[in-house]
Amino acid sequence: MPYFSTLYKKLNKEQKQAVDTLDGPVMIIAGPGTGKTMTLTMRIANILQKTDTDPRSVLALTFTESGVKAMRERLVEIIGPTAYYVNINTFHSFCTEVIKEYGEFFQISEDTTPLSELERIQVFKELIDSTDLDALKPANTPYYYLQDIIQNIQNLKREGINPSGYSSLLDNESKQLKTEKKQINPRTGKPYAKYEKMKRDYQKQQELLLIYRSYQRKLKEIQRYDFEDMINFVVATLKKDKNLKLTLQERYLFILVDEYQDTNSAQNQIVKLLTDHWENPNIFVVGDDEQSIYRFQGASLENVLYFKNLFDKTEIITLTSNYRSSQHILDASRSLIKKNLLKLKDVNKNLRSEINHKNIALKTAKFSNASLENDFLAQRIQELIKNKVDPDQIAVLVRNNRDVDDIKDALSRVGIRFEIATGRNILEDGDINRLLILLKVINELKTKPSNDIDIFTLLNFDFLEFDKLDILKLARFSSEKKLNLLDTIIDEDVFNETDLAEADKFIRFVQKLNEWQSLNANATFIKFFETVIQESNFLNWILSDKLNTTRIRTLNTFFNEIKSLNRADHTLNLEKFLENIGLMRENGIKIEEQPLAGDAEAVKLLTAHKSKGLEFEYVFIAKCIDKKWGNNPNREAIKLPEGIVKNTQVDKKEKNEDERRLFYVALTRAKKEIFLTYAENYPGGGYTRQTVPSMFISEIERKLIEKVNIEQFEKAVSQNDIAQLQLPVTKKIEDIYLEEENFLKSVISNMKLSVTALNTYLKCHYKFKINNVLRTPRAKAVHLAFGTAIHKALEIFFKTFKKTHKIPKPDSLLLEYENALRNEILTDQEFQPTLNRGKEVLERYFENNKETFREPLFIEYSFGFKKVYLGDIPLSGKIDRMDWVDRDRKTIKVTDYKTGTPKSRGEIEGKTKYSDRDLIRQLNFYKLLSQLDRNFNYDVVKGEFDFLESKPGKKAKKEEFEYESEDIEDLKTLICKTMDQIRDLKFDRTKEYRHCENCDYKNHCWPDGIPVK
Repeated sequence: MPYFSTLYKKLNKEQKQAVDTLDGPVMIIAGPGTGKTMTLTMRIANILQKTDTDPRSVLALTFTESGVKAMRERLVEIIGPTAYYVNINTFHSFCTEVIKEYGEFFQISEDTTPLSELERIQVFKELIDSTDLDALKPANTPYYYLQDIIQNIQNLKREGINPSGYSSLLDNESKQLKTEKKQINPRTGKPYAKYEKMKRDYQKQQELLLIYRSYQRKLKEIQRYDFEDMINFVVATLKKDKNLKLTLQERYLFILVDEYQDTNSAQNQIVKLLTDHWENPNIFVVGDDEQSIYRFQGASLENVLYFKNLFDKTEIITLTSNYRSSQHILDASRSLIKKNLLKLKDVNKNLRSEINHKNIALKTAKFSNASLENDFLAQRIQELIKNKVDPDQIAVLVRNNRDVDDIKDALSRVGIRFEIATGRNILEDGDINRLLILLKVINELKTKPSNDIDIFTLLNFDFLEFDKLDILKLARFSSEKKLNLLDTIIDEDVFNETDLAEADKFIRFVQKLNEWQSLNANATFIKFFETVIQESNFLNWILSDKLNTTRIRTLNTFFNEIKSLNRADHTLNLEKFLENIGLMRENGIKIEEQPLAGDAEAVKLLTAHKSKGLEFEYVFIAKCIDKKWGNNPNREAIKLPEGIVKNTQVDKKEKNEDERRLFYVALTRAKKEIFLTYAENYPGGGYTRQTVPSMFISEIERKLIEKVNIEQFEKAVSQNDIAQLQLPVTKKIEDIYLEEENFLKSVISNMKLSVTALNTYLKCHYKFKINNVLRTPRAKAVHLAFGTAIHKALEIFFKTFKKTHKIPKPDSLLLEYENALRNEILTDQEFQPTLNRGKEVLERYFENNKETFREPLFIEYSFGFKKVYLGDIPLSGKIDRMDWVDRDRKTIKVTDYKTGTPKSRGEIEGKTKYSDRDLIRQLNFYKLLSQLDRNFNYDVVKGEFDFLESKPGKKAKKEEFEYESEDIEDLKTLICKTMDQIRDLKFDRTKEYRHCENCDYKNHCWPDGIPVK
């Protein structure tokens, strides 16, 4: 590791101490900008260099997926490809892997799925309705406490407190209530107000326990789990099963935790359970209590104190050399954060700047209104960019997601590109709202009088391509005759009176509306939706916008939500769907589109929470006003009992400590300069409210901060200037192309290549782009649902065989098929014939193979679930079944099930006229995966296709192949060449037009028909 030596020499004394202390418990207190990620990754490299530890025996846990990515990339720079085999996970993804790998230890049905936010709202509303409540169900507003109930149960789960544990905490509350000395005021004979509040709080807590218990029962009943449950499942199982715990303890010899200050009690239990086999385990944590912004309220010191209590021989190392900010910024930040009362004693937190940035005072700027504040931000950022500052070194930090809305508009008006780190709510997207208006009109076609405004708006949408003058003529005619606009276009006689240029278009459109409404009643909702976006021209309209590829990404996000809703409710129709959308909007539930990463030409807009772990040369903290930054109204409608955190005296903290830490994190993102801006007046709720600056500005030492005189700026912004600023700015073509390139590269960078994706690219590069990269919406075809259910039935059949060592009865195989098929989204008309076909196939398959069934080695084995790389190319694949060839030599055969018409050996090998090598490539791909997966300790020597469907009286066909090393080497070369082309964004259409004939996208690619060679 020559690069390791170079980097090691650059480390300071404390960093070297942290990197070199390999054994025993170690805690690093790392202030902002002190190089904690470098220290942590260098320590991993040192472990691998100085010990004989397998990289798979190192486990690094962090808080976010972005943290995982940053750590992995840094480690690759230091140690190369070996970094891909170090286990770097979030706590949640680690627990998910444990459950998947050791499923037999967990009492969780395979059909159990995560609960969506919408389902959570629906479940809790149902529980509130059905539970006998008083304090938590006000008579006139029964759902008043809905969000508080949800939030508090999530908090309890994060702290590892189940209903039983919560009940124990309430027993202590009950004792306190009974022993409270001041209950009745002797002077008035009435209860003290404090005692009345204690009683009321206790009643709410008791009712919350009722709901919590009912909620857990309901989750089990509907086979769902909360996001927080994954960690608690693993905690509970490791406490109960010593064998599994010992297996994991022996596997992970070195454990590292980043952002330790924000781990919750449930996550801390994972750390404890993985290390309690040893008196002095090799556990290394990095954190800073002053940057704790995600922990349970007031628990900033909890993890540090917990760790020191758990491991009494902990070595504590403090990093105080800062490699990010000027000393001025560090001193200003320190003057703020030292106001917090809860702090570590005898720990030096005074950071020293080790870089040569000029000391520039923090700037504050006060404006008369929000519009001027936004214009000032835009102007200053524009000046910085003109002075050659890279846009991605400029950040505007805000307190809440919605605070970016007017700022981004101001940046747009002056042509500044920006990137919003917070995921966008696509329910606010223009394209999605156009689609929702179309769906609303279809739904109301026969149920209620249509809304003329909706109809008029719909007719003007570009994707419908109506003549604009025709629309105006119809609207005018409708108004004069006092007719409903929809009734007007339904009546063909009207067209004779209105002299329309394209009357037939309106006639066809009305026919389509009726067809779509009929389809809604007879098809699955997914199929209905797919048909509407195709036949209305909406999908082609989106795909034809070559300058804005992100639009298809937004549509796909929407379609994924529809699939989730339809999977959860197979009876979903248009009316129910629109009700769900209304419920989501009413409860503030987003359909969130994850932000793209890596636009180096864009200014960053993000919340202070999202800024954690990032750094910028210039930081603007906007809207620095009271009650936004500090003194936030704390509703605390349901006060949780004492004892949630066990090592911190929460009642001793000053009320703004949590908010002050957040402001401290925002300040310490800056390298060179900070602007703190606020206005005296902000619009909101239909009126303008006067504001005062945040208390945190006044807490910064005066000599380190200076006011900007903005009188000149406000005068300069005349009405003409403001009018100019309001003009929309059209994006430059080159900017749009760059956005598309960044988008595609961002998606591809996170893509694992499967053999199916590889084969798709080899057939048609463009199909790969729209199917695998853009993932355009498509309903699952009936034959694919059939194949999925068949595979699932065989999976459960052979898993039962493996577990019991007995061949299950054929009836159980058919029952599992029926259960699996019911999980697919099919209409009643599709379900029954598909059920009959599958039962016939499986009955025949069982009868033909019952004498030769052998207990398998693995069922549905996933490669790529762990780390499988060819160079820097991540690969994935799932194999239906693996069987022994020779146990002594550990050689095995892989089997892939195929439904549909059996293929000849020549077709499989690509030797017939119109066949390709897709199938033989699939078997070779499985062999390659087995070679590259370091966790897989078997030699795959044979591959087989098991064709499940056969004619009555005949045996189903099987084709077995032995592997040739030359074929595997050729496949490696092909994968590397293909991935190079994909990363170079080569997505041209195929010239082999025979591939287009049965392609789902042929009408998109060739609206005038497939070309003839």
